[in-house]
Amino acid sequence: MNIAIMGSSAFVKEMVEHKDKLERLGHKVSLHEHYIAQANGEMQDLINRMGHEHAKVKKEFDYIRLHYNDIEKNDAILVLNLDRKGIKNYIGANTFLEIGFAHVLGKKIFLLNKMPAMDYLKDEIEAIEPIALNGDLSKIK
Repeated sequence: MNIAIMGSSAFVKEMVEHKDKLERLGHKVSLHEHYIAQANGEMQDLINRMGHEHAKVKKEFDYIRLHYNDIEKNDAILVLNLDRKGIKNYIGANTFLEIGFAHVLGKKIFLLNKMPAMDYLKDEIEAIEPIALNGDLSKIK
């Protein structure tokens, strides 16, 4: 299966780890080259800018459209919903937008972990019916 990995940019190292795991399972995986570079310790200036001008950087690199295009060309997305900001299985606003894109495009949506207990997202995510893997990538079919 062709899978795009989505999630908070705080999870770049985990994204690369999961890309490697999925490829070992026989999947073809898309992950933005900036995430791979950042996981390798590169692009520190961009990482620093994201800390204080996140929206400006997103516009400059057209990240929202790039992620949409990545979702469009794949069969599914894997959302890395790891713990962040004191929230178990966190899904941020941008990742929720990507889940919405995938849903509208009729793509399979996999969550690495169970849905987060985030009241403002709960009903919408449940309505989309993603498949929670509970950490087991072998469940992707």
